[in-house]
Amino acid sequence: MLALLAACGGGGSAQPGTFVPAPAQQSPGSHWFVKDPEGNAFHLFIAETGTLRAIFHLSGAASRNTFGAGSVTVTNGNQVSGVMQALGVLPATTPPNLVPLSCSLSGSVIERAQLAITVSCSGNTQILYNEFLTFRPQPDYDIGSSLADIAGNYTLPFRPASNMLNISGDGTLFGMYDNGAQCTLNGTVSIIDARYRFLGVEWTMSSCTDPIGVFEGAVMSGFAMPSPDPNDPPGSYYFLLTRSNSNSFSTISVNYERT
Repeated sequence: MLALLAACGGGGSAQPGTFVPAPAQQSPGSHWFVKDPEGNAFHLFIAETGTLRAIFHLSGAASRNTFGAGSVTVTNGNQVSGVMQALGVLPATTPPNLVPLSCSLSGSVIERAQLAITVSCSGNTQILYNEFLTFRPQPDYDIGSSLADIAGNYTLPFRPASNMLNISGDGTLFGMYDNGAQCTLNGTVSIIDARYRFLGVEWTMSSCTDPIGVFEGAVMSGFAMPSPDPNDPPGSYYFLLTRSNSNSFSTISVNYERT
């Protein structure tokens, strides 16, 4: 909350020597949600550290997700600024035309109540997304997380025999991933802030079978969280991971079911 000091009588400024406290530092952390002017869902997943992952849609591409990854910082108490890389899916193209995006975020935050920001994304030397949006927090963020809760064995509902994941009690992760390329996974799950829902995930893909070698050695990072979809089996976890460099941007967005 912003602390405001009003002069007596109205319309005046603080008297010389009056101490005006700085605004309390607001956290940007939450699962933020809004529908954009076209009625498309826009999700921002922001950890207490400022690490960000996003799912949204470019104009006219309602059926095709654009995924983003970046970070935000808060200054002067409540002023938000951030950057994000994304891979946009342009509308009305077959096959889908993918374009790398460079995005900026700027605005203000009221902790756990409102995130009011402008999101602007450029690609192909033109602005492809530019909206002022007011996000609201989702209740699934304000629930604690622990390695004990996520520890166990998981699989994906498609190709379950070649999609498996094991997470030990100390966060060590091992598995096989078979979706576009069959790879071995090695990595870790970590606590970001035990008071909140997001867990940090990083895994490296190796021994991949894709002939182009896009995934070999890829380090994917992002979040895991209990699945927000009530239709998923109990104990399911949603993983949203990205890998970006100067040449490419890759995303893994899957729901793992506990076995």
